[in-house]
Amino acid sequence: MDFAYDHPWFSVEEYFEIEESSNIRHEYFRGNIYAMVGVSFNHNRITRNFSIVFQRFLNCETFTSDLKVEAADDTYFYPDVVMVCEKIIEGSKPNTLKNPSCIIEVLSPSTALYDKNKKAKAYKNIPTLEYYLLANQDKVEIEQYIRRDVGWLVKTYTNINSFITIYNKKFKLSSIYKNVALQV
Repeated sequence: MDFAYDHPWFSVEEYFEIEESSNIRHEYFRGNIYAMVGVSFNHNRITRNFSIVFQRFLNCETFTSDLKVEAADDTYFYPDVVMVCEKIIEGSKPNTLKNPSCIIEVLSPSTALYDKNKKAKAYKNIPTLEYYLLANQDKVEIEQYIRRDVGWLVKTYTNINSFITIYNKKFKLSSIYKNVALQV
């Protein structure tokens, strides 16, 4: 993932000024600004499918990629899907969410390392976050991180007929990968 601007460091205020006047979305990670890349049909389908399934079967509010999550005072991301199961707590800046319950990132070749490392570390420090999911857009593969008292439990799902459990509800992976053109 490339920097959006050739600049050594941006303040949070500068980031929000740039974001207000920009045609594209950016994420802010500890002084660095990253441009959000375009997404594929597979990416959109997986994001939509998660949102539909979660909205239908869970008593939580689901948002897709246009809502920023305040992961820390110096970190703002646009998750692909974010779910809130409590009353929404707005972040310190306009249109930011502070209390996600579940975050899903759909991996693309250009963002996979960023999502698995920087974003994962920042997200896992959000006290309200109970689930973090990474979904591969080209093959059936979902990494599920579940918060436990002693840390994070990791499960990986690779079978289209298997079920993933979130808040005691089971979802078949085929419902998440519905209409997705998978690589063989």
